[in-house]
Amino acid sequence: MIDPWDGEDLLKWAAQEKVKLTGVLNTHSHHDHIRGNQVLIDAGVPLLTSAPMLTSHAVPGHTLDHVAFRLHDAPHFFPGDTLFQAGVGNCKNGGDPGVLYRTVAQLQTLLTDETVIHVGHDYLAKNLSFALHLEPNNQTVRERLQALDTQVSYELPPHTWGEEQQLNPFLRLGVPEIQQRLRELNPDLASGATSDEMLFRALRSLRDHF
Repeated sequence: MIDPWDGEDLLKWAAQEKVKLTGVLNTHSHHDHIRGNQVLIDAGVPLLTSAPMLTSHAVPGHTLDHVAFRLHDAPHFFPGDTLFQAGVGNCKNGGDPGVLYRTVAQLQTLLTDETVIHVGHDYLAKNLSFALHLEPNNQTVRERLQALDTQVSYELPPHTWGEEQQLNPFLRLGVPEIQQRLRELNPDLASGATSDEMLFRALRSLRDHF
């Protein structure tokens, strides 16, 4: 079990489904990701730092001690609060946007287009709205956002890394439309050369206030 929210509900589910909970893993120490730990530990479920079927990866940025988990034999990735659907984690409570930028850049070499991203929170509607604010000509984002009028976002299948490349502005820093929009919205970027990290930091700051 990764980042349990409600330990009692998980124990009830495990009993109903006749599933044995063999351990608890946490991606980081924020309360909403460790809230269910104690109930599970009290029930005899051990707190682990690794598991045989998973590879752990340091993914600092949202917090500096953040880790993510990837299945060995199937393309599934559990990023905690490092990645969200069409977004990335904030850096307000012990994080660093420059560190997060480097982490997200490294994920480009770690993950394949087929990798399924299992995020910890559902911010899809707001993230897509922000993405469209930055890139109004992105028809994929527009269609995905319109589809949420008749769909419940947390009931939809998780995105793949390939889908995120089309939707997530934090993965699309090289798109001229996004670069121009960032310069319009951030006077510090209006003139002079900009790096991808500068664009990422500006993007993270804009999303914080969106």
